[in-house]
Amino acid sequence: MNGQRHSRTNNPLGGAALPAFVAAPAIVRAQAAPISVGFVTGQTGPGASIGIPYSRGIAAAMAYLDTIDGHKIKLVQLDDGGDPSASTRNARKLVEEDKVDLLIGTSGLPGSVAMAAVAAEQKVPFVSISPLPPTVGKGDGGFWAISIPQPPPLMVAAVVGQMQKAGIKSLGYIGFSDAWGDIVY
Repeated sequence: MNGQRHSRTNNPLGGAALPAFVAAPAIVRAQAAPISVGFVTGQTGPGASIGIPYSRGIAAAMAYLDTIDGHKIKLVQLDDGGDPSASTRNARKLVEEDKVDLLIGTSGLPGSVAMAAVAAEQKVPFVSISPLPPTVGKGDGGFWAISIPQPPPLMVAAVVGQMQKAGIKSLGYIGFSDAWGDIVY
């Protein structure tokens, strides 16, 4: 070494070198590709009493945090009206036309089962906000769906456990021949 000291005054880059070096990873992350999320819920129809709060919740989440590690979150939200066929059409549209990276939905079990089938077929991760049967969402490469609520057998076991503690010996069940009725009966 020639004994010359480096300082901001004799460094050709001045004091900008260190801050630029430190900021570079953040700049690269800021230019990262957006993450596109497709969200389907019933804002109208029979599931609206659950779907509207879900819609407000995801809007609040987006207001709170719309970027993850430099990736801007792009939310595309569709209303299925509580109709499983609309859930299927919406999920397919979100994947094929909007090219979403992730599906989230829906406020009803039949619609969530329908969306899980599309997710497995299209190999797109799906987060269900309704409980799913344990085998739903399986496709090539494994499971493409996860369920946020606890599984239905766990829900029913909790109710039956409380009934046993209370000494209840008989039970009548009135249900429907739909996805939820098939799971819990």
